[in-house]
Amino acid sequence: MDNLVTISTEYGPINGCKKTSILGREYYNFQKIPYMKAPIGKLRFVDPQPPEKWNEPLDCTKEGPPFCNVFFADQKYQGELTGVHINVFTNNIDPKVPYPVLVWIHGGGVVTGNATEEFNGPDYLMQKDVVVVTFQCRIGVFGFLSLEDPELNIPGNAQFKDHIFALKWIQKNIANFGGDAGNVTLFGESWGGGSSCYHLLSEKSKNLFHRAILMSGTALNNIYTYFPRSNWALRLCQKLGYEGPEDEKSLLEFLENADEREIVMVSAQVLTDEEKNIDGYICPFGPTIEPYDNGNAFLTDDIIKMAKTAWGNDIDIMIGNTSNEMLMLSLCTHMPAFLDTYKSFQRYVPREFELPINSEKRVKYAELIKKSYYGEEEPTVDNVTGLMGVNNDSILWHPTYRILMSRLTHGKGKSFAYRFDYVTNNNLMRIKYNIPVDLPDANHGDDVSYLFRMKGLEYENFSLSLNSPAFDGIKLMTSIVTNFAKFGNPNVPELKDVKWIPCSLESPLYGLNINEKGSEMKEFPEYERFKVFNQIFEEENKMLY
Repeated sequence: MDNLVTISTEYGPINGCKKTSILGREYYNFQKIPYMKAPIGKLRFVDPQPPEKWNEPLDCTKEGPPFCNVFFADQKYQGELTGVHINVFTNNIDPKVPYPVLVWIHGGGVVTGNATEEFNGPDYLMQKDVVVVTFQCRIGVFGFLSLEDPELNIPGNAQFKDHIFALKWIQKNIANFGGDAGNVTLFGESWGGGSSCYHLLSEKSKNLFHRAILMSGTALNNIYTYFPRSNWALRLCQKLGYEGPEDEKSLLEFLENADEREIVMVSAQVLTDEEKNIDGYICPFGPTIEPYDNGNAFLTDDIIKMAKTAWGNDIDIMIGNTSNEMLMLSLCTHMPAFLDTYKSFQRYVPREFELPINSEKRVKYAELIKKSYYGEEEPTVDNVTGLMGVNNDSILWHPTYRILMSRLTHGKGKSFAYRFDYVTNNNLMRIKYNIPVDLPDANHGDDVSYLFRMKGLEYENFSLSLNSPAFDGIKLMTSIVTNFAKFGNPNVPELKDVKWIPCSLESPLYGLNINEKGSEMKEFPEYERFKVFNQIFEEENKMLY
């Protein structure tokens, strides 16, 4: 290959190559770079280990496999245990001034997702002078198994520790790719946004990045915050056919040798219907307060307590959601069974209250929430708007408000809030779910397709005209994100006369409403809608921020 380029890294040399983006710009492509040892055998669940060094250049011209999971887009198994590696993209490996670095954490709700070019293509961001880094890491039970016995050395949160390994690799190596290790922005969407938020809270991530962008996800998301300690490992083993002793050492030995595909396919079956439909769990394994500190403890206390003293309160962030994250609930109209998953309002009572299902308080709070969104009506296939609203607010908007209030109360960093309300033929998630045209909002994930090329969601006859609202949205979003990464300022010429100002205690959800017809600063309408959650936090005497 005549366009090979060799770069040195701390573990050994690598070969990358030049590519041309869909928009016609050449860029350098380095993929499948080892940053940690593959978690095989005894390494499946423990904290990450550095890879073995090498002497001859590795072929890093092609992407590697994702980590094992059932992928959300097609519900098929994909990946390998060896799928832990880092990818670097840039249009200049020797700029006069080092480029700012954007580090992307992919979404997928703890159990799915990947960093492949099918859904994270760098084409659009390569129009800008930045270094973009994506990476694969452990997910599901491999990323979040937590055992009580300190001798087993598996306290949990291994995925976050993989992230830290990647961030430390970036600090040591990114200068060789033309990047500025002193100007790193961590960003992600959905679980990627939530993960970015967790890193703002944990001391283990301090100074490994300098700004953050939280897209549709925080550490207080009611789906993946506060995973209770339970007998998840035993239940998983039993689902896999295990009949041996129930001590943790025996369970671990079984899981270290079980087929990884079977582990992934069976993990979802560990949850009961009640845990899924009433408690709202999407998986049994997720972020947990570690039962002991082995020297690498990532989460050591309740998240809201950690947020009060978080190091990340003093760095600048962008934070926001789409205008209707749960627009896909319109599917209830022609899929009545879908309604059963979401119609119990007990699932919207904040998980951190730790109230048992059907307890007096939980039923009471569920009724208050239901009345706020439905009055005296019941949710049906004909009135799913209320379910959209309560899901949007309990999972995303109210947690966003709480994170903002915590930062504004306890920190010095600026917080720029946004509401992505941009709708064109490039809203690929909206199109995937066949959202009716009379629902003119942006769905969960629609903003990603304005930053990354998502070939895996492009529909038949998809085209990207350079004179279209869709391309205008790409130019706007890539300009906002890269300008914020460079200068900590999201104001760009594409916003025309709009001045984006940071939030304040007086107006925590006053921010930029991003719309194809014209963006404007406004107080987001969700603010009035979710006040019922403030009410129940007060009644329960729980810390709001």
